[in-house]
Amino acid sequence: MTIRLPSVLICVGVLAAAPAFAQSELDQIPQDEERLERAIEAPPEAPPEVEESREVRLDRLFARLKVAKTPEQARQISGTIQRELLRSGSPTTDLLMKEAAAAIESKDLPVALDVLDAVTRLSPDYAEGWNRRATVYFMREEYGRSLADLERTLALEPRHWGAINGLATILRSLDDTEAAAEAYDRALAIYPLQEQIQKARESLHDDVDGEEI
Repeated sequence: MTIRLPSVLICVGVLAAAPAFAQSELDQIPQDEERLERAIEAPPEAPPEVEESREVRLDRLFARLKVAKTPEQARQISGTIQRELLRSGSPTTDLLMKEAAAAIESKDLPVALDVLDAVTRLSPDYAEGWNRRATVYFMREEYGRSLADLERTLALEPRHWGAINGLATILRSLDDTEAAAEAYDRALAIYPLQEQIQKARESLHDDVDGEEI
């Protein structure tokens, strides 16, 4: 037998259940409004910082080096620049550079030269590879080849004061004191507080004065 509930009781049951459901919705409205207000009032998130490019970083460091107040401050900046210049961007080239440094340290110049030949072939746009090979050529007293590599270094990085100092040293050994003086001045314009270059420039000036006397 089917039991039929009076329609009045059904309506009462629905109405009794309705307030509980409706109240849960109403309870959420203030919270949603608060979240919305906080979202509107909150400042927008800052965009992610753009990573500084190597070129921009070097420009900034060289600018700081030029106006450094003390030799110690200049040494710290120059050390950062040298580390930056040493990075080739190639793990293989970086490994070869370490091998070349070890060979130079042990005075095994033929091995160092072979390794640096590989570096310049693998990374021809890497200034430090050419500069390091120029150093090895200089140690072997192959000045013509050293000069050629220094020129390539400076074509890639004109502010490489070490390469300019090397150029001045070779020119001085060739008795071209005028060109050597210009090279020293060029290096000091980049790194004014480089003590070794300062002393070399002063001694060259003394040599010139002695010749004039």
